Amino acid sequence: EEEEESEEDEVGNVDDLVIPVLTNLSACCIQISEFGKSVQFCRQALDLRPNCHKARFRLGRSQYELGYFDEAIESLGLVLAATEGVSDADKGRSKIYIDKSERGLAIQKQNMRKRKDGMKKAFFNASSSATTQTSSIDQVSNSDDSDIIKQEIATDADDAVVEGGKEG
Repeated sequence: EEEEESEEDEVGNVDDLVIPVLTNLSACCIQISEFGKSVQFCRQALDLRPNCHKARFRLGRSQYELGYFDEAIESLGLVLAATEGVSDADKGRSKIYIDKSERGLAIQKQNMRKRKDGMKKAFFNASSSATTQTSSIDQVSNSDDSDIIKQEIATDADDAVVEGGKEG
């Protein structure tokens, strides 16, 4: 029985000590814009207590700040969906960051489309430029070939004249 009580005390220590330390470390990281580290602390806290809404909110906020809008929406949505242990203020802040994440996601998608369109234009311009260059090279090559052919014809004609003059 004493071992069972000891294990319960350890679980209590996790709740009473480790979770607050991890969430406070996450808060400190957010304050100094170390959002990647904040994500790590939040994940550690959530591994120990999956329903820790403070860690979940800070995770979503950090994901938003890192530009991981899909993940932020998911994390913050879980805070909004919680029925217990979340204050109205935390739900309000979650909603604000969900809205910001949705706008960020829309802008991100718009920028991706612009980059994709730009890449298409660059590709096709490069293709047509390469085609133009190839055609110019072909023309130069063809004109070089025709000059060589003309020179060969002229040389053959000169040889024929020289040979014809010898005969006569």
